Amino acid sequence: MCVLQTCKDELILLPFDPLWANLRKDTSLVLSYREIQSVELADDLLNTVITIHSGEDDTRLTTQQKELSDLRTSGLLASQYAGGYKNWHKENVEGTLKALTALGKVCG
Repeated sequence: MCVLQTCKDELILLPFDPLWANLRKDTSLVLSYREIQSVELADDLLNTVITIHSGEDDTRLTTQQKELSDLRTSGLLASQYAGGYKNWHKENVEGTLKALTALGKVCG
């Protein structure tokens, strides 16, 4: 499992350490916005599949649907308990998917 981070000029995937549930310092993927031609979303059972088209390559990612975030193990990684329970994924996934789709239209 990874965190998708949107930066000024690129998308970065940061993997979780499977033993400690914290982010590792290495990156799984770095994709420049300039390379992105389009972004497609498709629901697939309990997930949303994100396909990023860039040049001759496609990058496929999956994310859990918002409604199931509190019930799945991966949702625990997106939760914090400081000042009360909060699930980052549940609160931000729709906006992030919308921004990714728009990114493909702007950069492509």
